[in-house]
Amino acid sequence: MLKKRILIASVLLAAGIALVAAIPLFQMAVQKPIIGTIKGPECQWIEIDGVRYVEDRDGARANEFSGADRGAYLGSVTNGTITMRVFSVKGDDSGRFLYTLWDWEGAFYSREDCNAD
Repeated sequence: MLKKRILIASVLLAAGIALVAAIPLFQMAVQKPIIGTIKGPECQWIEIDGVRYVEDRDGARANEFSGADRGAYLGSVTNGTITMRVFSVKGDDSGRFLYTLWDWEGAFYSREDCNAD
């Protein structure tokens, strides 16, 4: 009886370890790769393929959009410590805006060359 319990415990432990090891591998396989970097002391810029986006802190540029306009997942950006998920913005046909999520907080970023208005 004791041998049977030890065997069951060993099998459950091995299954648990395999599951814990499989989760990061699954995330790496399914998620898109890092597409850019976060810059600035307060994460106020992100750079993707040489294009710089500035955080729209007061909503002055992206005021016609809300978090409900989050579009397709594009990938992630990181500074090595923080990783944000990046999404397109529904209704922004020009590609001027990006929507980012860090944990539960969302923010809009606008292309730097479009910030003159």
